Amino acid sequence: MRPINETLLRHPFLTVAGALAPLLFLATSPVNGVLEPDEGPAWITWAAVGIIAYGVVSTMIFHRIVKVRPDEILLLLLGFAAAPFFIAWSGVVTFGTSNWLLSLGFIASAVLVISVVLMATRSQPSPTSEVA
Repeated sequence: MRPINETLLRHPFLTVAGALAPLLFLATSPVNGVLEPDEGPAWITWAAVGIIAYGVVSTMIFHRIVKVRPDEILLLLLGFAAAPFFIAWSGVVTFGTSNWLLSLGFIASAVLVISVVLMATRSQPSPTSEVA
């Protein structure tokens, strides 16, 4: 049986689509219409923007800090990559912050998911380099 990371890396486009599909579902779900947009305090919106920026930076440098190849910790990196969207979504749903925050979170997560899958695909050892 193959590890899940190898299975995900065999089909990188399906991995990206599978990671972004639940985010799109949440972004368009009827739950988002519970509170009127722009009802929440502005400081929560800007705090979420700061946390999203922190999530982007931490996702990009995490694999360098732990000194592990990205293909070995792909699921963990995909979780980090989805975090900006979930922060933005919770701000919109819970506090009624501006809807542009949801767009920012989705764009940041989409870029991170694509970059994480590309990093993991490129760092994967080639099958010809293995010695039998």
